[in-house]
Amino acid sequence: MKNIYPSLLFMVIISITLWSCNQIEPISAEENAIASLDFFSQYGDVHNAMLAHVDKNIVINKQCKTKEDVLNYLMNTQSKYAEELLLPDSDKCLIQELLPVYKHLYDKENISFSPVTRSNVDEDIDYYTTEDIINSINASFNRGEIDLFEKQSFIELINLCEDNVLGKLTNDSFELKFTSLTNQWEKHYSNTDFSSMIDAEGHFKNDLEEFPKGAISGVVLNISKSSLEYWDTPETKSVVGTIVVQDIVGAVIGGVSGGVGSAVVGGKWNWGSVAWGAGVGAITGSTGVVGKVSKWIVSLF
Repeated sequence: MKNIYPSLLFMVIISITLWSCNQIEPISAEENAIASLDFFSQYGDVHNAMLAHVDKNIVINKQCKTKEDVLNYLMNTQSKYAEELLLPDSDKCLIQELLPVYKHLYDKENISFSPVTRSNVDEDIDYYTTEDIINSINASFNRGEIDLFEKQSFIELINLCEDNVLGKLTNDSFELKFTSLTNQWEKHYSNTDFSSMIDAEGHFKNDLEEFPKGAISGVVLNISKSSLEYWDTPETKSVVGTIVVQDIVGAVIGGVSGGVGSAVVGGKWNWGSVAWGAGVGAITGSTGVVGKVSKWIVSLF
């Protein structure tokens, strides 16, 4: 995950069409009654817009002397940019509230795919081993937020990421297996109607008493797919898998952890905290591997 050079990112910035917040459009429930990952494109679009903003505009702040300074600077930069997104204020607020929760994912060293278990590392809540992530997936399943298919899909995703990082799976093979997983999702939920999640203006309802199974994995997979599309250029084709791993892991962590605090007064589920948990987890994770940001963090620490 360290082979993302500044010169490569410079070519990427020139060659890709940067995602615009104007692409975050309301959803037509009637047109999306049949399950499709595109139904959840709002989250992937926001992810790509915020990543593009960092690619293009981040300025290294030499006043940052500690790791915490850097993480807070990145968090505040993206929190400010969230105000410019064409989203309802409630969504912007959720993004801003969740950025501090997942800011530790800016530091890619806080996710380990090496043969490390929780029993032989310090009890640091900001550090994730493969074991930690899979435990969180199982906990989300046990709480009833995801179904068995989603649980198995998330575990498969994490295993694919681990194999890619450890050199057991090529980037091309990673993409093929990921595409197969998205095809399975669309087949499995082909009869699921997600339209009840949308309000009259075409926006996702943040407070829902319940939401259809498949929704959380739909968000995670859409974000992951959007990340692959963002980096799918001739200049970065050989490292696409390596880059996207950080997005996917962040999205899974945020998606299965967001439900912990999602119950609100009256027993309603806060869909927004779950969905934007996945979104913000991916945003912070991917920001940490942007060339300038990654080099900056490594040079300091």
